[in-house]
Amino acid sequence: MTTHRSAARLVVVTTIAIAATAVVTTWAQAPQDMTPASMSTLIGEVRQLRVAVEETGKRQSETQALAVYLSAQQSRLVQISQQLEATRSQLTETSGQLQQFKSLLTSMQGEATSVNPGEREEAEGFLKMFKPQLDQAALKEQQLRAREAELAQALVTEQGRWSDLINRLEQMIKR
Repeated sequence: MTTHRSAARLVVVTTIAIAATAVVTTWAQAPQDMTPASMSTLIGEVRQLRVAVEETGKRQSETQALAVYLSAQQSRLVQISQQLEATRSQLTETSGQLQQFKSLLTSMQGEATSVNPGEREEAEGFLKMFKPQLDQAALKEQQLRAREAELAQALVTEQGRWSDLINRLEQMIKR
């Protein structure tokens, strides 16, 4: 940032030097009867030039700062989008596992009502074994859905910030 300020100062100083040189050259080449009014007008023009150069330097610094903000915001958008995509992928996988567990559990429950006591006990043993896995998969799915909603909201928020920065840049360009 200090390099940009130094560059802006260098532009201002150079412009003032050029303007001063132009004033001196013009004054030296002008007829000796240059009136104080014309000299005053020339000095006024140099001052206006200096103000214009300073404003240009300031706008350039503001534009550069805004470009840094836009870059950082774009990085945040990419990061959140990637996290959201990864979460959705995990959610799809977990939902598939949950459906498999539910299907298996339903099948086992059907066998648990079997008349044959051996098959019933075996089915009940499988039910006890798969029930905690089913509960764990359901909990993981719930957590992933909450994370997905959180990331989706964060993405909307960051997209709003991105739009605001773009609007600021457009307004700055119009000035």
